[in-house]
Amino acid sequence: MATYSRSAEILSKITLKGREVCTTLLNVVQVRKEFTQEVADPVSVLKSIESLDLIPCSASIDLERIRRKAQEFNTLNDAIAKNLPGLLVIEMKCVADLMLRISQGYEFSHLQQLMKDGKTNAITSSKEDKILQLKQMSRNCMIYAGMIQYKMPREVYATLIALDVNI
Repeated sequence: MATYSRSAEILSKITLKGREVCTTLLNVVQVRKEFTQEVADPVSVLKSIESLDLIPCSASIDLERIRRKAQEFNTLNDAIAKNLPGLLVIEMKCVADLMLRISQGYEFSHLQQLMKDGKTNAITSSKEDKILQLKQMSRNCMIYAGMIQYKMPREVYATLIALDVNI
């Protein structure tokens, strides 16, 4: 995108909306790259997904905001909308991976920032609190997926259900 931004001739031919879509898609590609790394850090991937602000990726998000995100899905550019089911699967796989690691006793010092309690903004620290927060993230993801269920491939929803059952 930086290459195009430096050229006034090219920049004048691309609409502002087109640039925003391109930037968002490049960020989605970055999340996918981060997720597919040999030693992917699920916390970092979840933070990247949250920073995209395309899908609910937080334990502290309320139902109204999830509903609003589902309504926004209809107004998204088709290229972005086609990538959201994949992001949902990535989110659920990261949550499932974190659940497994935490249940096995792994500690994540950088998990603290992701696990803020939405009401008090306090950082949760106990193993049980982390597990509850991750379950809430999973629940929020599934609520959103249920709201856009008919706008994504059946296999994606089936995969999300299978991942949710394991959480």
